[in-house]
Order: sequence, then structure tokens, then C-alpha cells
Amino acid sequence: MPHTVDDLRRGIVDFCDVVDQAATGFMWKWGLLPQLSQANNNKQGSVVKRFFSMEPSESKPNTKEGVEGKPVKEITERAVSLETKASVKSAVDHLETHSLEAAPVTDPEGTLVGKISKDRMIRGVGGRGHDPQRTPVEPEMEKEGEPYCYEHEPIAKAEEVMREMKVDAVSVVSEEKKLIGKATRDAIEEERLKAESGKPRTDLKEPQQNPRREKRAERACRESSMECS
Repeated sequence: MPHTVDDLRRGIVDFCDVVDQAATGFMWKWGLLPQLSQANNNKQGSVVKRFFSMEPSESKPNTKEGVEGKPVKEITERAVSLETKASVKSAVDHLETHSLEAAPVTDPEGTLVGKISKDRMIRGVGGRGHDPQRTPVEPEMEKEGEPYCYEHEPIAKAEEVMREMKVDAVSVVSEEKKLIGKATRDAIEEERLKAESGKPRTDLKEPQQNPRREKRAERACRESSMECS
């Protein structure tokens, strides 16, 4: 009695070999195979034999499901953020340095508390006639306005939030809601390409910076005692 699948397969192949030889000899004897020599017919073998001789093929994993099930932290990139106590002036300069229109806002401990946009700061502070160098970011930010997901959640969750909020990136936070970084649509697509090709992601870039404005932003940060992220 066969003990394994391989033993069973070998038994079936041997059986088919005997049957195939007998059937081929019978057909040759009665002139049913005139177009081929008997040697060629024996060489052809039976379809059944060839079928059972094949090694089991490995099924290719579903790339999309594999990527979507990974934790978001595996595709997290560095994020540009602002602190609540930073001045509006330094915050605007910081956003311009990185060519951004908005950024997540954290408290001094690094906890995500909201979102701020350059347009909102300029219109809000300027409209009230406040001094942008003395006005902090906190009163101008949108509380709970920054879309986010937790680092342990699957990439599929990040995509879901992006669709719901109609954005191309979400902040990634820890269980304590400390800002870790961001996940982007581009990073997800690159992860899928990596999974399909088996090659590592090599083209991820740090947030774009504007060299001409970098010194001005750093000076503004020092003036407001802001710790730029």
C-alpha cells in the first residue's frame, strides 16, 4: 500500500506505462497506427502517464492581497510636521521649504493633534491683523483634521482612509498616537511592484526641499524656538 502521495503517483505511472505499452502494441498490430513507427508511439507515451508524471506546481500568491495585508509601518516614510507652539511665520516658511501646502501638527510630545494649511494660516492671521511672528500655530490648526492610521493596521486600511478622505497620503501613528511618518499612494504602488518583481524599493525619496528657502526657515525656527521635524 502507498504511504505517501509520491508513492501513489509512482504507482499510477507504472500502471499507465504497462497499459500504454499493451494498448500501443494492440493498435499497431491491427494497423491502427500506420502513420507512426512503433518506436515513436512508445516514445510518445500516454497522456495519462505524462499527467501523473508532472510535479505539482506551486500556486503563485496573490500579490495584491499580500501587499494589502502587510502592516502600514512597512511602507512608512518620513513626514514633515509642525509643532503647536511654532509661530505662524516659521510654520509658513517651513512648509514653503518643503514645497507643501499643509502638514500634520503635533504637540511638544510628538502626539498628532491636527492639521494646518499655509492658506489657512495666511488668511486667518492676516485677516485679524495679528503678528505672524508672535501668533502660534495651535489656534489656526484644524483639530482632528489630519487623516491617519495606526502603524499595525494593514495597508488596505490606509488605502481605505485615502479613498474616504480623498487624499494621496495619510499620517501613520503609534498606539499612543505619536506621529511616526506617512503612507502614500505612491509607496503602496511601489510595494506592489516590489512584490511582483521580487526587487526591493530603491527609489523612495526624502521630502523635497527648497535650498533657497532652507536657511530662511532654519533662522525662523531658531527665532521661534521651534523644533522642525
